Amino acid sequence: MSKTSRKHLAIEEIPSADQFVDAIHHVDDDFSGSDLLQSTPKGLIYSLLETLGSIAGDPDLPSHLRSGYEGAIELARDVEARIE
Repeated sequence: MSKTSRKHLAIEEIPSADQFVDAIHHVDDDFSGSDLLQSTPKGLIYSLLETLGSIAGDPDLPSHLRSGYEGAIELARDVEARIE
């Protein structure tokens, strides 16, 4: 989907930062140390980082919500570093 045709979600429709943190922990817990599945967590973390970056970069996102998403981004980067 191109950026110009991207549907803008209302704040209420965006998953909470806690939901992203739960997803990141799931990837970290279920896939850490498994060489056979290493590409799976890399892809999942990449997708989570891209999604979180889009949400945190939204100029209409209130700053008090932005901090939660930025925290989730840092957690995802830590997990990404461990997977690498």
